[in-house]
Amino acid sequence: TPGIRYLIFQACERSGVVPSVPLVHPSASVSPSAALGPGATVNRLVGIGANTRVRDFVTLNRNCSIGHDSEIDQFATIGPGAVLTGNVKVGRGAFVGAGAVLLPGISVGDNSTVGAGSAVRTDVAPFSVVAGNPASVLREESHGYGGYLVPTDG
Repeated sequence: TPGIRYLIFQACERSGVVPSVPLVHPSASVSPSAALGPGATVNRLVGIGANTRVRDFVTLNRNCSIGHDSEIDQFATIGPGAVLTGNVKVGRGAFVGAGAVLLPGISVGDNSTVGAGSAVRTDVAPFSVVAGNPASVLREESHGYGGYLVPTDG
């Protein structure tokens, strides 16, 4: 989960072991104008569109597609087969489930969870859990995904 990955990052940082480059599978397709932060993991058959920014320690799972002009903030996770169409923003520590589809211009707030197979057509507030087609709010949390908060102060 993003929260556990953040705790691991903190432990590595304390010991002076922090990745300085992204890890990109050879079968991934990354636009030359995309920017990948250190520690980002891009798995097999991932597609990343033009002018997209993938920040530090993001995980992009297999077969997901990130459209043009999108931004994925630190410690976020995009599940297998998820589709983020153009100009999508995913907040720090957010989790997008397998096969979810986020329509153009959508913002997913910090520490939010989008359920697998969901179709998101409106913005998702921070600390929210949404699912369904169309996605609707199931609950709002104050403690982040799985009880582990990824701080939003940078």
